[in-house]
Amino acid sequence: MRYASREQAIFCQPEVGFGLVPGAGGTERLTHLLGRDRALEVLLTGQDYDADRAAQYGWVTRAIPDAELDDFVTAVARRIASFDKQAITAVKTQVNRSTLPPEENLLASFVESARSTTGPGVEARGRAVGKLIARIGIDDLERNLGHHLESLAQQP
Repeated sequence: MRYASREQAIFCQPEVGFGLVPGAGGTERLTHLLGRDRALEVLLTGQDYDADRAAQYGWVTRAIPDAELDDFVTAVARRIASFDKQAITAVKTQVNRSTLPPEENLLASFVESARSTTGPGVEARGRAVGKLIARIGIDDLERNLGHHLESLAQQP
């Protein structure tokens, strides 16, 4: 379960903007969560998404006002913890079996991601990131990464 602050959360899969392929199962897991079309949108555009759009797409379970987030998550955790542990484990096992990608797909994703790190544009975009950080600062880059990705491709 994934809960996000409406005011603070920003979601982005920026790898393509750096000339990389997402690793650690990002392509497989996002496709299961969002569906093929939305996963392609997210993975190929590198755009920023707020918590409400992430919830609409299925990226998060629910978007919650920041002031209520901690109490909400605590209440959910306490409620679940009050139930039979064996039943909880069995439910999680069944849900995981039917929704998580097979390990061989995750391995293939990892291999492709690792291979992408030696792509022709990766080094140049790394230098562009350094210049961009020097110009705007790391905080702005992190908060608006999807917005800044396109400019990385255009920097010498």
